[in-house]
Amino acid sequence: MQGLPKKVLFFQSECTDPYKNIAFEYGLLQACPKDAVAVYLWQNDHSVIIGKNQNAWSEVHVAEFLADGGRIARRFSGGGAVYHDLKNLNFSFVAPKGIYDKAVNFQVIIRALATLGINAELTGRNDLVVDGKKISGNAFKNERHASLHHGTLLIDVDVAKMQKYLNVSKEKLATKGVKSVSSRVANLKTFKPDLTAERLAQAIRRVCGEVFNAPCVDGREEDFAWDGQRRTEELLRSAEWIFGRVADEDFCVVSKRFDWGGVELAYKAQGDVIKDLLLFSDSLDEGLGQLAVDNFVGKSFSQIASRAFDHQQLQDVANLLLQNYKPLTA
Repeated sequence: MQGLPKKVLFFQSECTDPYKNIAFEYGLLQACPKDAVAVYLWQNDHSVIIGKNQNAWSEVHVAEFLADGGRIARRFSGGGAVYHDLKNLNFSFVAPKGIYDKAVNFQVIIRALATLGINAELTGRNDLVVDGKKISGNAFKNERHASLHHGTLLIDVDVAKMQKYLNVSKEKLATKGVKSVSSRVANLKTFKPDLTAERLAQAIRRVCGEVFNAPCVDGREEDFAWDGQRRTEELLRSAEWIFGRVADEDFCVVSKRFDWGGVELAYKAQGDVIKDLLLFSDSLDEGLGQLAVDNFVGKSFSQIASRAFDHQQLQDVANLLLQNYKPLTA
């Protein structure tokens, strides 16, 4: 751990609205105290949460899910799409730069599960597994002053609905060496049949003070000087934020899966110059899309080819773009 917090502020929400919960979590990140870790436990009902750079239409069977009363939300962190219902538990760790340590955050979850007789371990791109099956996916967001680490714990999630609503690419499953979502994930109830979300939440709270070596106290919303809750909820509920821009027939579209995540790249070029670009990805780097736009749009392909990018993911995207260059005159 980089530094020790003076206290752990513990929040547990009774709200099941994904837009309110994500907005509150974002508020913790914006108004994070300099001397504390905020731990936030929350649940969403019948929702799909997509990563910052993902294309909702590619990740979710949108019409069917909305017709069944589902809600789609786009979070501020990167990573892939996840299905939430009331049989899972979401956790968030927020801490200032001098205290934040995702390895310690993971220890909170691993140790809490151990107290319940479940032996979990960290693997892959920050997944938690039990007996080789994924029980938790995690994502991250870094601000200048503080960082967020959040994830979901599958307790007794309806895996059939997860498969029904999520459109997981065969290429992605192939990289995991599995044929379906159901063969890759497992519910914690498989390993502890009497487990509930409340029992798991209590276990997480019990170990927080021990792992962070600081007193764990109830957090209060009024302790955070942030007035953006309503404004952020409105953004999260907006169709523009959820669905974003999509590529029309004038875009060239190429895709590839790298070891750090998949990329779908859509671009328009006039002659040798890129005029427009959209990037969709489940990369954990939530800033990758904007980074690609900043470095590619308005540049010629020869300019891009002559550059060496320090950011490895951006270099990979540049290579994908160059390898598939098909100039348009539009």
